[in-house]
Amino acid sequence: MIRIIGKIPPKVTIACSGGIDSMVFTNFLLQGKREVELVYFNHDTKHGKDAEEFVKEYAKNKDLRLHIGRVKGTKGKRS
Repeated sequence: MIRIIGKIPPKVTIACSGGIDSMVFTNFLLQGKREVELVYFNHDTKHGKDAEEFVKEYAKNKDLRLHIGRVKGTKGKRS
């Protein structure tokens, strides 16, 4: 269940994992005629690449702006 406290602004940026919660919330905002931008961060996990591709395709199909961040360096090593 999504609980909204206060008024939703006309422009919203969503941290979108590609999971059910972020996708349902994105759809909800789009139905409410909000301007939506998505942000995805690839943590280089087992499913990170698949999730990134899913979010990219969704953003493309909905004509949404998408910002993508990635882990830099070698996983598991400190810089």
